[in-house]
Amino acid sequence: MASRVYGYYLPPVFTGSGDKRKSAAASDEGAGAGLASASAPSATLATVHEQTRGNGISITAILDDFRNTMNALGADEPLREEVDAYLRAVSLQASKSNPSVPFIKQSLKTAADSVDAYIAKTLEQPSRVVRDWVDALLLQTIDYRKTAAAPSASGVTGDSFTVSRAQGLGSAANGTPAAAKPTVVRTSALSADDKNRFRDAFDAGKTLAAQGQPESALTSFEQALAIAQDHGQASLAGRTLYAMGKTAQLSADPAVRDQAIGYYQRAQDKFIETQQIEKQARALAAIGAIHDDRNELAQAASYYAGALAPSRESGNGKLTGRILNDAGMVSVRQGRLVEAIAQFKDAANANTSSQQGDPHLLPDIYSNLGEAYRLQNETTQAAGAFRQSLKYAQELRDKDGYLNALTQLAALYESQGQSEKAAPFRQRLQKLQPGLV
Repeated sequence: MASRVYGYYLPPVFTGSGDKRKSAAASDEGAGAGLASASAPSATLATVHEQTRGNGISITAILDDFRNTMNALGADEPLREEVDAYLRAVSLQASKSNPSVPFIKQSLKTAADSVDAYIAKTLEQPSRVVRDWVDALLLQTIDYRKTAAAPSASGVTGDSFTVSRAQGLGSAANGTPAAAKPTVVRTSALSADDKNRFRDAFDAGKTLAAQGQPESALTSFEQALAIAQDHGQASLAGRTLYAMGKTAQLSADPAVRDQAIGYYQRAQDKFIETQQIEKQARALAAIGAIHDDRNELAQAASYYAGALAPSRESGNGKLTGRILNDAGMVSVRQGRLVEAIAQFKDAANANTSSQQGDPHLLPDIYSNLGEAYRLQNETTQAAGAFRQSLKYAQELRDKDGYLNALTQLAALYESQGQSEKAAPFRQRLQKLQPGLV
């Protein structure tokens, strides 16, 4: 039962009210004598102290603790799929000889935010318990290379469930966990015939999607995916799954559209396996955009944040700028204006300081920055940002951006009772759009 989380399953590293934890635990009827007090160490997530008594914290133990928590919470399938996608990403990254620590950290934080969002929805009160646990762990010494689970992370038997720590691990003769056996991926070169079959199926999927037949397109993509997977071609499988995610979003059937996230998550796994950093960022950002469109702001923010690490690593300033701009828009809608301002500034910098930046994004980015400043009642800074938007729009011959910036400047000054400053912008609008101003 999810209401146990404060009193039993999660560690005492959060800063919320102790009374709330106690109350939540006490309300769990049938927990019996096995129910620990709110202040006791968690039986499922190892506390920072427990895990650091040895030689640091094993990333494998952290991943196992996340999975145990999902079982303990009785998490629904959508949450499991979402969190498992991050954990698989971490696991694959940790299997490398030189794993990307920033990517692993951000993935763990995003997974924690997803679990907290589920807890908050279930208990109808804010939760940061899992995120606080992760933040505390990340302050410690962690072995980011994948190993067998730490001895302190032993199996857990709850009053209504049993969780085994040995997921994917064998047992040595002495009873200690054996090292995880590496996954053997069978690969074989595509024959000329297989290449043609893959290309035909993939191209047919693209054509059908462009013709507005997403369901038929998905059938063709499934055929292409089967060929790629049969030969262990992870790169082709990732490319196909990503296309399937985009295609599913085009469907008028909500059930088909809901499959898009799953396709993107599977594509993300393949991109990690094949070390395609930029595509990892694109897949995560695509999932964030879906949550954004659904007005699921916490999830959108988490996925955009998760996309930033691989995007920055790829060096693609345009992609990084887009992600930061979208994340900033989410922050505005959440009322986190200071954070939004920082994100918009970072987005602008990503597009001006990188060789792969795109100046065509700057009118929109500075427009959004100005709007965040305006909502923050920082009029001078808002006007400066709107003027930057106007400048870039004029240089790029972006008529829509130019009109938007003129409108924003005129409205800003008029709202401050400064009609004399607003007048030049209104006059320019009148020339460009007679009868509409």
